[in-house]
Amino acid sequence: MAGLHSVHGDGVSDQFFHLLWSKDELNFGPTINIPDTVIFKFGQAVAWYFTGVDGKLKKKNKQNLVNVRIEEAFTRHVIGSDIVAYYISTETDDAGDVSNTSIEYFDRKAFHDFLYNRWKEHSGLLQRFIEPKGTQNSLVRAIWSPKVCLLERRQNNKQLHDTRYGLYERAVTYEGPEYFSAAAPLRGSILPSQVQRICENVVSHIAEVSFQKQCICRMVLNFKVDAKDRIWLLWSSSLRLTSEMTGGEDGLGGRRTAAPLNIDSIVKLPSHVKLEDRVSHSDQGKALTAQETCLSCAGKHPKDQFHPVAYKNIISHFEHVISLLTADSRFRSGGVGAWPPDPTVVMAAGGVGFGSVAAGGG
Repeated sequence: MAGLHSVHGDGVSDQFFHLLWSKDELNFGPTINIPDTVIFKFGQAVAWYFTGVDGKLKKKNKQNLVNVRIEEAFTRHVIGSDIVAYYISTETDDAGDVSNTSIEYFDRKAFHDFLYNRWKEHSGLLQRFIEPKGTQNSLVRAIWSPKVCLLERRQNNKQLHDTRYGLYERAVTYEGPEYFSAAAPLRGSILPSQVQRICENVVSHIAEVSFQKQCICRMVLNFKVDAKDRIWLLWSSSLRLTSEMTGGEDGLGGRRTAAPLNIDSIVKLPSHVKLEDRVSHSDQGKALTAQETCLSCAGKHPKDQFHPVAYKNIISHFEHVISLLTADSRFRSGGVGAWPPDPTVVMAAGGVGFGSVAAGGG
């Protein structure tokens, strides 16, 4: 196992699935349910993990990593929901660190288009959608450490099969706005004990197959419970290793301090997805939505996305801009702040409030 990439960090990790699939010295692996998960890198499918009938994590042969096989396997288990799969993509910055993680949901048509017609610009994982127990989509998040395992569940407010609403409106949990879902209680002791046992098995197995080089001391895992009360491990969103937490020298004679576990929602919706909390909105309805120019940013947006702004907020923003101008001598001309403000000042103040200036070209 030498040369393995570290699972330490935030964001969805494909290395996490590879370590779960790897067998220990006795050729054993954890008994765990994982939906069909296809890893994409550089626009191509490079790995396909799934749970076999014996409950063990398996990996498809490379000749199966073709669109027709993926589409067949993902759509074979669809029961009643029109949601087939979702794709969690990760964007990285120049340093190689994850800068953004987003999720897209697909029905059959969008899934086919994703496989055959769309270039996968960012690496990520494609995962089969597991229909939840009950009539509303939900997700269980486990925050694990050696001494405590905290569980929370979030449930979408819409009925999963109510097609009057869009896919995202019926599917989002932690990744969407809070008013589209609600915290749901976890009753009883069976589910928490099962999830904790899965977490412990994951930690011990990864330590075993990495020869104790990747010992997880903190992690956030996401689960789903289906109609047969089976627990499915979906993905990890934040992992911390003991070696990284204890750290080494920071180069200045002190100890390096590792970042704490990120318990916030790492996965977000793409910027182009606009949720609407109303029924019967289709592509045709969206096309008919009137567009208006925003006085604050000069951009054109659907009329129903505009909201009133109180005068006190406008005045407070203006005073904030003035304080930024007077604080930096670069933006003062003869002791008076230059007007309209420099674009860097506008961005520092939130990038809003000067749409009329931008529209007028100066």
